[in-house]
Amino acid sequence: MKSEIYLLKANFLSPKQIQAVYALYLDSYQASVFPISGKWTESNFAAKADHEFFVIAHIDNQIKGFLFFSQLNEDELEIWNLSVHPSFWGNGLSDELVKFLQEDSGLKYRHILLEVHEHNKPALALYMRNGWEITRRRRGYYQDLGDAVLMTYLRRN
Repeated sequence: MKSEIYLLKANFLSPKQIQAVYALYLDSYQASVFPISGKWTESNFAAKADHEFFVIAHIDNQIKGFLFFSQLNEDELEIWNLSVHPSFWGNGLSDELVKFLQEDSGLKYRHILLEVHEHNKPALALYMRNGWEITRRRRGYYQDLGDAVLMTYLRRN
């Protein structure tokens, strides 16, 4: 499997690409084995803010993974969503998306922030093995009263 990974500003996505991103998100959401609260809508991905970006993974001319994030200021990025098609779970595509953002995006930042549901063990493991640290918890944050685990990646160079 050879993936092509690249960065796009959110306002450069075509309506067809937004539909593909949303369909991929739904596939991933429906196949999840951990509780997910607050399902996103297509309009969440159609945001046109200048500071919002996607890291896109194309395989066989189809979007099979994406990472949606914002540049909050010159020092901070925040990941809002990372989804990979279920048929590609466990093959390293999530790692490729995270590493691209951390190392190859060309964006300037000092640290990246995100939150993960405490029961989303695959996501917690993904970020931990890529150098992220747990910084705190928001107790009972999600609709199912699960905690939000806040994580930070600090750029080393």
